[in-house]
Amino acid sequence: MKLGANILQLLENKNMTQKKFAETIGISPQALNNYIWSRSNPDYLTLQLIAAELGTSPDYLLGLDSNKVSLNAEEKLLIKAYRSADTNQKETLISQAKLVVKQNAKPKN
Repeated sequence: MKLGANILQLLENKNMTQKKFAETIGISPQALNNYIWSRSNPDYLTLQLIAAELGTSPDYLLGLDSNKVSLNAEEKLLIKAYRSADTNQKETLISQAKLVVKQNAKPKN
């Protein structure tokens, strides 16, 4: 199972220790270590909690989905809007998105 490897990779990406992460989600460091080394499996609610705190989905953690990032409702709405748009609307959406990215990239004084 990929659960342990995926948790470790995401913790590394966040520069977070196993101990700190376990404290953050309210489980013992030993329980987390057991999940990472496949000595036990989290129940579904704990799996959801781990995934949410790491910004991903339970399916990703389990190796069932290669998409590391879990989208929130607003992000899903933007994708749905883009996919349902005609060519001109897509061009407008893309130009607006580029404008937002450019504005957010400017240094703040």
